[in-house]
Amino acid sequence: EQRWVPYRIRVVAMDHPGIVHPITEFFSAHKINIEELETETYAAPHTGTTMFSLLMTVAVPAAVSVSQLRETFIDFCDDLNLDASFEAARD
Repeated sequence: EQRWVPYRIRVVAMDHPGIVHPITEFFSAHKINIEELETETYAAPHTGTTMFSLLMTVAVPAAVSVSQLRETFIDFCDDLNLDASFEAARD
């Protein structure tokens, strides 16, 4: 039986069309199931720039190296100019 470990992903960036697709594609390509996904936009303090926020919970197979996956995801986000965090989910 496959075991899964939940992780919480948070991404913040300036809003632009199509921003969710590459993020979900990343997890799909790594065979990581997305359990929950919430997005919102809001005006940045001071500048009023429209910002995008994504919060999702993913189920990482226990056999996957989380530190390597996290590093790969953070590098991926850096390349797209996205501010991201990848933490163990604690409820």
